[in-house]
Amino acid sequence: MITSKLDNQENFYVANATKIADFAFAMIEKSSSFKIGAHMVQFRIGVHIGDVINGVIGKSKPVFDLWSDDVNIASRLEDTGMPQKVHCSQEFYHVVGRLFSCEPRGRIRLRDKGEMETYFLNHALPRNESVFGHLQKLESQSNIAQVPEQLEQLTKYESKIQQQ
Repeated sequence: MITSKLDNQENFYVANATKIADFAFAMIEKSSSFKIGAHMVQFRIGVHIGDVINGVIGKSKPVFDLWSDDVNIASRLEDTGMPQKVHCSQEFYHVVGRLFSCEPRGRIRLRDKGEMETYFLNHALPRNESVFGHLQKLESQSNIAQVPEQLEQLTKYESKIQQQ
């Protein structure tokens, strides 16, 4: 399990979601060189955005752990994913969908969660560093509810750059 931006801020930056997706693709790429016996190591990866509660549990053998309904959704996305694929929720897709080639998977039934619209992230799209930097600047003072507005601003900025 991996998380990004575990702090008390309400912001969930597109840059952090992108780092999570990039890390997932790096895991998949590296796994192709590992074998156990005759079997290639393969990952199913599920990603979602949301809140978590974290802490250390246990006295004799302390362990750091994360809990929340959003953690459970990410786990269910992994459960229903496919080998060597990044399976993401609609919420995650709305944050990073412009930066990755995405394939709609449709509505998938997740255990104890019901049906959810999900996507596969296929690969990163070429990134214009100035556009990506501008997006990071836009999001530095916003929260996830403002992502659609940020994407609209990004589209205007991309058009401006292409016209130059």
